[in-house]
Amino acid sequence: MVDIFISYAKEDLGRVRPLATALAEHGWSIWWDRNIPAGKTWREVIEEVLESARSVIVLWSKSSVKSRWVQEEAERGFERKRLIPVFIDDIILPLGFRSIQAVDLSNWTPEQSSPGFEKLIVDISAICPPSGDVEEVGRIGEKEPVGKKELDDIRRGVGFFKEFVDQDQPPINKRRKYLNAMRAIHEAATITNSYLNDIREGKEANQKKEQSLSMLWFEATAAIQPINLDLADKCLIKGQCWSDPRLFNSKEYESVSLSIDYMFSETRRILHEMPKE
Repeated sequence: MVDIFISYAKEDLGRVRPLATALAEHGWSIWWDRNIPAGKTWREVIEEVLESARSVIVLWSKSSVKSRWVQEEAERGFERKRLIPVFIDDIILPLGFRSIQAVDLSNWTPEQSSPGFEKLIVDISAICPPSGDVEEVGRIGEKEPVGKKELDDIRRGVGFFKEFVDQDQPPINKRRKYLNAMRAIHEAATITNSYLNDIREGKEANQKKEQSLSMLWFEATAAIQPINLDLADKCLIKGQCWSDPRLFNSKEYESVSLSIDYMFSETRRILHEMPKE
């Protein structure tokens, strides 16, 4: 299983490689090379990877908006709730995709950071934290994919969160990071607490709601990681555990503070530590 499937038009091949390399440096495994392993058809491989990829990036360009294959891959990524649209040209999206917010990388270059690329990192992290499995970046190997333990993925993924608050940036920018983190954690904790209260009152567990809680905690992970890596680790664990509640009973987390009360107290601490205007 790869972390990121990149859909693009063949005319944009030269523009895909720098992006794939940049994303791999953040710890994600990428599939973008259309080379086909022996014994398989092109269509079989595309469908296999598209169905199993943890996220689907579609590069919208002047060429790809005309591609039926790219549109089909985008539709499947949307159906699986794994779609991350990216502009690499100033174009109008095909019908059906115009209401989905896209990341603008039309002026991005790998030599310099940009708000668009930073947003892309956050958006991908919310769907699939980095696995660190980058050995097969670029193509599907001829061998069968090696199974990875989800609990190891959690710890390894957190290790790739390296963006910290720049001490020289204006206080208003730092305040914004703190506010975003506080809001994200508070929202995830509040909705989680409400759901748990419903369960205590006898309501049945709801898998769809638990998946929604998982996404909220992954979003909180992305918001808090520039400020506090340890707390980002805890949010990431909660996101993974809500995606599979059986992980809550893991012995690895017996000594890890993951309670809702703890998360609420952390929002207060973030508020107190927030830089002054």
